[in-house]
Amino acid sequence: GYTVYDDYTPDIDAIQNWVSVSGTVDITTVGTYPITYNVSDRSGNQAVTLTRYVVVQDTLKPTITLKPNPGGEIDFYVEVFGEYVEYGWEASDIYDDFHGLEISVEISHEIDLRKLNTYEVKYVATDSNGNVSDPVYRYVTVRDTVPPEVLVNGESEVIVERGRNYVDLGARAQDNYDGLIT
Repeated sequence: GYTVYDDYTPDIDAIQNWVSVSGTVDITTVGTYPITYNVSDRSGNQAVTLTRYVVVQDTLKPTITLKPNPGGEIDFYVEVFGEYVEYGWEASDIYDDFHGLEISVEISHEIDLRKLNTYEVKYVATDSNGNVSDPVYRYVTVRDTVPPEVLVNGESEVIVERGRNYVDLGARAQDNYDGLIT
């Protein structure tokens, strides 16, 4: 809005109607928009043009929603020496979504599929105006669920003559994670 004052013209309401306003503001697009105001009184005296700058900005953070695995879980297990599959995410931002702009997402983790542990996967989104989301996390547990295999030394069937001593050759176990177990 604006207010007009004139020392000579008694009808301020009439002068208000003579004010020329130019410029537009696109509230859907980030930027600085000048709006100029001017007026002349009945004597032809022109006021000093005034300019207001309207700044449209985007300060809202984008958001991230993690997609679950086929079992519907956000956090899940992976078999040791297996494969980590990223099931994805959806990043959203009011401004970027409206303008069809892409939101960048950085994923960071240090998953080691050779070591049993629970690992954190961190997701952070950045929109086109540099606003950064709060981080979102997925937890992936590398575990060993495969049982070891017992292997006998020698033949699986041994024939011993009645009355003779049996000498057991022993056995050993092999595990996918622990290797040879003796």
